Amino acid sequence: MRWPICGLSLFLLALPSLAFANIAAPNIVSSEFGVIGAQLRNTFEVLDETLVIDCFEKDDVPYCEFEAKYTIRNPQESSDSFVAAFYGVRTESVQITVNGQPNSTPLDEKMTEELDEALRTLNVSANSAVTYELHDLLMGPLQRDGFTVVADGGESLVVAVRGVMRPGANHYGSYEIPVTVARHPFLGSTPTRDTQFTFEYLLSPIRSWSGNPTITLTVTHPKEWNLWLNGLPEEVKPEMVNGRTTYQASLTADQAGTLQFTADLPRVEVLNGGAQLAIGGNVDDSGGVRGRAGYQFAIPDWVLYGLFVDSDFDDELSVTPVVTVASSAVLIIPSFGLTLGVPVRIKPQVDVGVRAQVDLSFPLLGVAFTFDTYPGLKTSDPLMFQSTILATFGF
Repeated sequence: MRWPICGLSLFLLALPSLAFANIAAPNIVSSEFGVIGAQLRNTFEVLDETLVIDCFEKDDVPYCEFEAKYTIRNPQESSDSFVAAFYGVRTESVQITVNGQPNSTPLDEKMTEELDEALRTLNVSANSAVTYELHDLLMGPLQRDGFTVVADGGESLVVAVRGVMRPGANHYGSYEIPVTVARHPFLGSTPTRDTQFTFEYLLSPIRSWSGNPTITLTVTHPKEWNLWLNGLPEEVKPEMVNGRTTYQASLTADQAGTLQFTADLPRVEVLNGGAQLAIGGNVDDSGGVRGRAGYQFAIPDWVLYGLFVDSDFDDELSVTPVVTVASSAVLIIPSFGLTLGVPVRIKPQVDVGVRAQVDLSFPLLGVAFTFDTYPGLKTSDPLMFQSTILATFGF
């Protein structure tokens, strides 16, 4: 019997940040299996493809479960068969079925070499956003899972590939100094580095098969994710389906390029801030020197919570819980903060007021302008309104 080889391949790029996938039929086949001409194209055709990618998160790292189903047909009048291979990098728990039945075929060295060479000859990524050639994908370590398909003349079969895709992680830095560090350079915690997790699914290898099948694609992910998706028609917009963000699209094989999606997962961290001391004075009619001491922590990194004690070093004393929203510092640009608080005056009498503050903070040094008001006091009381300018020192 003559056994041509074609390739059903999930390509995952062996780089830190990317993953590729889809079906491909090589243009050359093995003479060992009786193929007449190496230039002959595989005659089996793909009638349609349904691809579902569901993404989840575990331990702050995303992963995607995928299921690709291809309806393939033998257009010849006679029976035919072929050996195919599933290629994967960063894939786990890969299962292949043909018409619902598990299918696995060991690949010897020669078959593997010829399948690899077949893929190297393909130039199906020329129109994709990421212009990696298939031979580049074969440079890294690959997992190859072989299987065999037997089809009568005119018979259609369903090939299903299921598995898990693991992403690469890209840490991206900047010139920013995190809020906690900009305001508390000695004690402030540094937030976990921002990380983007990138998947790329190569749709274009399906062009190597006969026909121009329609690809029906669904991508879902948790609604909390920030996700950027490229490679679909511009009119495709996300929808909420069963509490998950969902993209649905339909395109033909000759439109297929590279599906790229990058996930930025929200992080919730409790970060240590640090101590702050301040010295200054009132700039209103009350006059006098004023000092301040307190401590802050952050959750998330741009929202600080703190407790401060203010005094004029004589007969005034207050305690103020505060919430500050602040920007990161960038090179020579300081961190800018807006603060709201509830000052509780203990001396000379017990009163509850409202505090508003704006400040600029460089690492270690800063300046703050504070306005306190105590609505319970009479307008004639000099303590009802207090405006203060302070030099701040963060540790």
